[in-house]
Amino acid sequence: MIDAATYLLELTWYVILNPDQAGMIEHPWASPWSSYTAMTGKTRCPSWLTTDWLLTQFAMRSKDAVRSYIRFVALGRIQASIWDNVNRQVFLGDDEFIVQTQKQITGLSQDVNIPQAQRRPPAPSLAAIARAHNTRNQAIMAAYATGDYSYYQLAAFFRLHFTTVGKIVRANGANNKNTGH
Repeated sequence: MIDAATYLLELTWYVILNPDQAGMIEHPWASPWSSYTAMTGKTRCPSWLTTDWLLTQFAMRSKDAVRSYIRFVALGRIQASIWDNVNRQVFLGDDEFIVQTQKQITGLSQDVNIPQAQRRPPAPSLAAIARAHNTRNQAIMAAYATGDYSYYQLAAFFRLHFTTVGKIVRANGANNKNTGH
């Protein structure tokens, strides 16, 4: 599920640049399966490909839109991966987007095709979780237990290396099993 208002344009450069970033081609225009050359007017646009909507996101005049689109895709080569923003395994959007999306699927809560982790409300923020616990390690464990935060996210918030977070989670998970907590 994608918050189009925030991520749709980024997805367009991701799709165009994916073969390039995977090392399969050297330039976006080198892929025979890419729409890049049709979007930029280098090749004839197939009848099934719609380019107008995307180009109007960059400018109203065709020439200006193509020029801006080319710059946009070029900038995509140096941007962080949009997948760093995936929330709850399948949502590309913030917590408000998740809440609104979940409201739309009310009634599907028993659908086995929708994993339980994607049906529950978003976890509290890491700042809220940290405030609610006496120690950093307790906060890390509580945040990790929500299923919403990765080792990388926890490491960034608590200013640790992700392997340190992993050690904390494993050590405290083992302690909880051994003590029955």
